[in-house]
Amino acid sequence: MSLVSIIMILTETSGKDPFLASDDYTLNILPKSYPTGQSSNMLVLIHNAFQPLNYWSGFMSKYTQYTGVAMDTHIYQMFDDQVCPSSTSPGACDRHSLMDTSPPQTVSLDEAGHIQSACGNAAALSNFNNNQLLTIVGEWTPAMTDCAKYLNGRGVGARYDGSIRQGAPFRGSCNGQTGPGSTFTQDYKNFLRQTWEAQVS
Repeated sequence: MSLVSIIMILTETSGKDPFLASDDYTLNILPKSYPTGQSSNMLVLIHNAFQPLNYWSGFMSKYTQYTGVAMDTHIYQMFDDQVCPSSTSPGACDRHSLMDTSPPQTVSLDEAGHIQSACGNAAALSNFNNNQLLTIVGEWTPAMTDCAKYLNGRGVGARYDGSIRQGAPFRGSCNGQTGPGSTFTQDYKNFLRQTWEAQVS
């Protein structure tokens, strides 16, 4: 038997979705508590619209008749190419990330920096989950480069190797960073395992 337990209204919208807070018609699709105390078993997921989680603090708090609302966030470390050269100098990079209290989420980090950044998300996720809304990381990846073909769009290069635009900084070669796993070195496979573990532990 098929069972739908979560419905997402919109995903990856740009900026805060004001209609969620003001449009009664839209709010009607959120699960409501019933007068008998019975509540819907459906969970409605709202994407964070690429805003830090604390941007949404207090959201839904005045709508006490709604239950089963959760926040979805997508965490990637390859769609920003700020200069932040190593894990030992996190202050060299502006904190422009989904997890505003974590180390930067940028392709320019070294391997240790990527691991540190992934682990640094835990506190913000836990805090929002425990004190605001149930929080789900709906998308993430062990890969820390944007080398995959067409990831940035058809015919668009990568931030990692600087091919995304003229004058972009070069972080490293995309050779052996994407494609068949048979082309990956053992060191790279170990790193992918470590980034996986850092994000699921």
